[in-house]
Amino acid sequence: MTKRSNDSIQESTTTTAERHPQGPSIPRRSWLYSTLPPFKYGPRIRSDQIRLLKLALGSPGSAISFDLIVRDRGSSKYHALSYAWGIPIRNRETKCNGQRLMIPSRLDNALSSLREKYADEYLWADAVCINQNDDEEKSVQVRRMASTYSDAESVVVWLGEELYDTALGLRLLEKLCAAHPSANGDDIRNLYLDETSYLFPDGPEQVSQLEEFGVPSDLSSDPWRAASFIFSETWFGRRWILQEVTNARHCVFRVGSHETSPDIILGGAYRIVRFVNYRQALDDLQRRHCDLAVSIVQLMRAEQEPWLHESLADILLETSFFKSSDARDRIFAVVVCLKGFTDPAFWKTPRKQLTNAQWEVSESTSSPSEMLQKVDDLVDYKKSLRDVLIEVALCEQGTDEFPPSMVRNMCYVDVQGPLAGDAPSWVPTWQFSSPLWASLYMETEDPLNDGMYDIEQMEMTVSRDKTILHTKAIIFDKIEEISEPTPEGDGLSFTYYNTDKRTEAAAVEDRRVESRWLVKCRHMVEERAEEVPGEAEESHFRTFLDCYRFGAEFEEDLNPVAAYEAYLRHCAMIRASGHPSYQSSRRFYDQLEAVTSYRNRCWEMDISPEQPGLQTDENSTALEDATELAGVATAWENNEQDQRYGRRFFTSENGRMGWVPMAAKRGDELCVVFGFAIPFAVRKVDAGDGDRYRLLGASYVHQAMDGEIFLDDRLERRTIQFV
Repeated sequence: MTKRSNDSIQESTTTTAERHPQGPSIPRRSWLYSTLPPFKYGPRIRSDQIRLLKLALGSPGSAISFDLIVRDRGSSKYHALSYAWGIPIRNRETKCNGQRLMIPSRLDNALSSLREKYADEYLWADAVCINQNDDEEKSVQVRRMASTYSDAESVVVWLGEELYDTALGLRLLEKLCAAHPSANGDDIRNLYLDETSYLFPDGPEQVSQLEEFGVPSDLSSDPWRAASFIFSETWFGRRWILQEVTNARHCVFRVGSHETSPDIILGGAYRIVRFVNYRQALDDLQRRHCDLAVSIVQLMRAEQEPWLHESLADILLETSFFKSSDARDRIFAVVVCLKGFTDPAFWKTPRKQLTNAQWEVSESTSSPSEMLQKVDDLVDYKKSLRDVLIEVALCEQGTDEFPPSMVRNMCYVDVQGPLAGDAPSWVPTWQFSSPLWASLYMETEDPLNDGMYDIEQMEMTVSRDKTILHTKAIIFDKIEEISEPTPEGDGLSFTYYNTDKRTEAAAVEDRRVESRWLVKCRHMVEERAEEVPGEAEESHFRTFLDCYRFGAEFEEDLNPVAAYEAYLRHCAMIRASGHPSYQSSRRFYDQLEAVTSYRNRCWEMDISPEQPGLQTDENSTALEDATELAGVATAWENNEQDQRYGRRFFTSENGRMGWVPMAAKRGDELCVVFGFAIPFAVRKVDAGDGDRYRLLGASYVHQAMDGEIFLDDRLERRTIQFV
């Protein structure tokens, strides 16, 4: 189980003291145990056994000493550690059973901090309690990982050494939770924020109320700085924490000597993500970690109601941006999160007490023993990544749910993902090209859209060697022109740019790239409009704006054309003034040359610079108009669609437009498979017999998402092969 994420969240090689001068330094330990013989594990332990370490008390800075023993599961009380390995080099010397055992430095730091409280108690830590050099033992123990954590008296989450002023940061997170209380009580597994009672930190009166709770409005203040350091820890990016925390009966978080609850750490992150203003206190990495913390909370809530996740695919999608050093652990680390399906208590519930959602799950899922056997069969470190991914994709083969399961998997394919390797193109790797990638599968969940999902029409079979997927389909169009990938800057949508943490020059450059990309998409549409007889340029442009929103409606009273133009004008203003803030108006109008630059930037983007206020010398009027412009631009940004990110805009040979996967290029084709209306981008493969294609991923084709393609009898129906 080579699990921790040094290749996922890259750590600096500098020490804690170097990165955070306010933090404590870790004393160097002398090599006291160098003369001892190297530690050797005894016989391989069985699935009904567990190794536990008994930690010896020691003075601060001294080397760690513990005994490692084997116990039958359930026979001893213990505490399980949840931590990040960091750099997976065993560079710290410990004494284990009278022998010398090298362990990773972060585990050494954790045990050093914990030994005063947990001395002479049993602990479980994967790096030493599982023989990491024995793949067979690793596979057996990973299969029992859920019970390892659920059987523990407590799960102790070690975030790391104290940084800056941890106590101050924890107090702020506690006050933040109090200022925005959960409507279902404080238990993190029932966290629910009632939108009607929110105190949004964006108005003077509400800011004042929040400060009464002890939540400062100055996001650069010491409390916010201290809280932000807590979310710098690599623990938040680890994939293995998902089962460790969700399966815990009782959980505590430790930062240095400070101890708190998941309600404060995870609950604090949840609130920071919910309120955009709070996100400005964090840097890019800290924001990503808070986003991942929200996924942890979602899984913990699903443990209370297992039918919230109907399949392994749902969980893999929810957790796709967590990392692991062994690519296979992307699957192994979450597979036991299917606890709702493997818990016999769920199956003992009388059917008449099940909701419709529960009934569907219980009807379409194998028995608990069968599911547990599937888990046992899947988790095997002797298997290649390719074989593991294929097994997950085919997990429902032989059941009535297999065709819709395969279509769901196809919606999650992203061939730009770094793990694509040699797996067939129709097999998802569960690693995506964009941090904001969203599956289009959600389009099928509209109960009013009967044409989206017709199981009876689906025809799918897999070749004996599990490399080719046969399906009946319609190839209906070809990509004629395609844009560059969506410009995402730091990986967040345009609305969430953290200009306080970025240099002004970088933020201004972001606006330049964003606006030019948007104009390029518009030009693609205008070019297609000229080639399609009877299409007015204005109506085609309005269609583009609807497509830009994935067909979703704009906010009421918002003129999308005017908002689009205002957004570009505002980008021109930011570029002309050289300042990213919406409050740059006064600086802009203080510079006469900036007005000229503004006009030039507008003409570059084929947009009129006309704006009341630019024709007058009265700065007050100009400032009022600039503020209004910024407000309209903000309204445009609030209508952004996250589904676009990680995709490219395209126009087709037949005048269609939409969004295709990152890997798509000019000449690729569009198809629909029988029984499912969402189109897919595909690429013809010349080798071999028959219609062979490589699947590139699900696509949004404007006004062709509701089964319209199947109504065109002129299009050929045929069986194709995905390889």
